[in-house]
Formats: sequence, structure tokens, C-alpha cells
Amino acid sequence: MPVKTRWNSLVMCLQTVVRISPALKKLREEDLLVFAGLIPSDKQLDAFAEMLNPLLMIKQTSEALESESKPTIHMVLPLLIKLSTISR
Repeated sequence: MPVKTRWNSLVMCLQTVVRISPALKKLREEDLLVFAGLIPSDKQLDAFAEMLNPLLMIKQTSEALESESKPTIHMVLPLLIKLSTISR
């Protein structure tokens, strides 16, 4: 589950769901009542995978900026340009 105090915990959750999506699909095919309504649809799993790439870019940028005690323009500018290329 995401942690309210860590924005990137959502990224970690999405990574896990995308990574185990083949197993989730297989469970859904088994049609077990225990999992009824709990496993995302194929459309939802595809949307999660699509959301993951931009979120990973933001997470990577955030970690890079946090790693330096005082980020300088030569670090910040390329990262901002990289972030601006994220398609909506």
C-alpha cells in the first residue's frame, strides 16, 4: 500500500503490480471467488504500465536532486528538460 508521507511509494506499488501482472491475469482467469473484483482488468493493468514510465522519470529526477546538498544549474537544467519531455 502507498505510504502517505512518501510520494514515491505509489511508484513502488505500480512497479510491483506491473511486474506481477502476468500472475494477476492468470489468477483472474481461474475465476476464484476469493479474488472477485480485486484484480485489475487488462485495461487497468495497461494504464498502470503506461503511468509508470513518467512517474519513474520524476522519481529518478527527484532522487538526483536530493543526492546533492546544493543542486547546481548544471544538474537542474538537464533534469528539468528531461521532465518537460514527458508526454501527457
